[in-house]
Amino acid sequence: IGGVVASSGSDSYIVSGCNNNAETMSLDMHMLPGNNSSASAGGVVGYLSSQIKNCSNNADVTIDSRIKNFYFGGVSGYTNITKTPENCNNYGDITIDAGELEDKSNQSNGIYFGGVFAHVQKCDLNITGTVGFVNEGDLKLIGGSTEGTKYIGGIIGYAKATGATFS
Repeated sequence: IGGVVASSGSDSYIVSGCNNNAETMSLDMHMLPGNNSSASAGGVVGYLSSQIKNCSNNADVTIDSRIKNFYFGGVSGYTNITKTPENCNNYGDITIDAGELEDKSNQSNGIYFGGVFAHVQKCDLNITGTVGFVNEGDLKLIGGSTEGTKYIGGIIGYAKATGATFS
């Protein structure tokens, strides 16, 4: 689920200059009993598998999630790219109510939550100067399993990148 694009194509595509200018964005996501599903959502792109640059989320986002593994980022939820993202910003406040899962047979869940990106893998990250990222929104997580893993970051919730420079 994305404010502009649900899922992007491959590395040959570029998501550029896309902005979510909605005042608010509200998501209600619940999984069916017995379903060990995961979901990704973002203020701009839900699942990103192409290059992204010069995109921003300006919407205040509220999420009610009862998904086993959930990824939400102000710009992108799950980011699986090889090219370095550039100038991606979040200006909206984001609140996730993770509550308790309806199906408690496997209560352990993962929440990946970032002001700009929730989960990033494969790419080289250079979070500096002109290719940097900005998060000016407040991030708030309510509830969630005490057994689950939670990765929360002002810019990136979880980075599994091939190389990273943070300055």
